[in-house]
Amino acid sequence: LRGLMRRYVNHLDHTQFVRSMNQQFSALSEAGCFATAVVSTYFAPTGRLTLCNAGHPLPLLYRAASREWTYLDALRESSDPVNLPLGILDMGDSQTFDVPLRVGDLVLCYTDSLIESRGRDGQELGHAGLLEIVKSLDVSDPSRFISDLRAAVADQASGNLTADDVTVLMFRPNGLGTRQPTLRRQVAAVTKLLGAIGRRIGGGEPVPWPDLKLANVGGALFSPLHRFWKSRTSI
Repeated sequence: LRGLMRRYVNHLDHTQFVRSMNQQFSALSEAGCFATAVVSTYFAPTGRLTLCNAGHPLPLLYRAASREWTYLDALRESSDPVNLPLGILDMGDSQTFDVPLRVGDLVLCYTDSLIESRGRDGQELGHAGLLEIVKSLDVSDPSRFISDLRAAVADQASGNLTADDVTVLMFRPNGLGTRQPTLRRQVAAVTKLLGAIGRRIGGGEPVPWPDLKLANVGGALFSPLHRFWKSRTSI
């Protein structure tokens, strides 16, 4: 997996990366190995979050402007199996989609220990039950949100969050990445990329080609391309 990460780390579209991981896990399917994953990139210059979900619990999105929580999920465009855990089907594929983020918005990713916890009625919380708990919490101090969420889930029923690993990740844009980089930083970025390509070619490792899109390549040098990318329709 390390080689795959080096090859696709600079890509905004994660479809090929997730597809390649799925092929590796499929080769281990006879041993009963599978995994779920969320792969995402926040591209600060355009303020867009790109996300690909392979069977993982749905991330949560908080919009500061409307003060509402919703789940992040791709629109289904076909009847073919998509967004399956890695290693279930070699033919399975995962959709990549993106959403704009504003300063004050929050994105919450977590493992299934949260949605598999029990509510006060003894039933699994599921996505609906977790959403209700999240809506009840104060978001004014994001640094406390994860600890408050864990405490609220644990308080629902005895034994919650004790029998499984618990991982919760929350991130938010701060607006600093929208500033146009100086000429010095632009030149330094190109120099580092060329140096990395040269080292990888000489060592036989995957070359870290950047994603050849306007926002990723041209946008670093010409700010109007960032404004064009921001104007795109998104979900």
